[in-house]
Amino acid sequence: MRFGGPARILFPALAAAALALSPASGAGARAVAARCARPPHAKALASDPDLRAWVRYGAGSGRPGSASAVVAVCGPPHGRTRDVFSSGASSDFSTLEKVQTAGPVLGFDAESEDQYSESQELIVCDARGRRLLRTNVESWPIAQQAPSPGFDGYTIDGAGDVAWVETNAGASAGGAQTLFLRTAAGRTTLASASSITDVALGGGEVTWDADGSAASAPLDG
Repeated sequence: MRFGGPARILFPALAAAALALSPASGAGARAVAARCARPPHAKALASDPDLRAWVRYGAGSGRPGSASAVVAVCGPPHGRTRDVFSSGASSDFSTLEKVQTAGPVLGFDAESEDQYSESQELIVCDARGRRLLRTNVESWPIAQQAPSPGFDGYTIDGAGDVAWVETNAGASAGGAQTLFLRTAAGRTTLASASSITDVALGGGEVTWDADGSAASAPLDG
């Protein structure tokens, strides 16, 4: 039996059906759009050519302002929906903050709290549902920590690289903030200073300003 050309002659109906469902065809594009359609009552987080994302809210633990949340992504052209974050029905989840997109990559900060502690969870994933980063910071307001720990901003790119700044609890001057980088090669600590600002990814490097001085590092280093 031969493979190749004759198959196109023997199965014209099958070929036509495949063409009709191809993402490049009108019918295929509509089918993908339907699979990536945001569910009723869900809030859109991204509606880009490479990424659809939304959050569905539900009942929380019963504390004022609490809720549960599920974040889902869908990536054309394959059109498969995957949940990438779930707070759980018994949580004290409060809100999603700092939502960012870069091509097929989504980032967000999920915040929750109870009567004793507060938590921030930075999550970065792609349109296929692959989790690229998940890291969290907890603080205890009852301890009156100064400065209060947390994420002080982050940036992402379409390749899935992530650079973020964490404020350290009770850190002395000169080490109040730490800059981290996550690439395909792993996670590294880049700098520690009293103030880290202007973090950016581009041109194969990460750049930032530490206590007034510009600095940079290669993404592949």
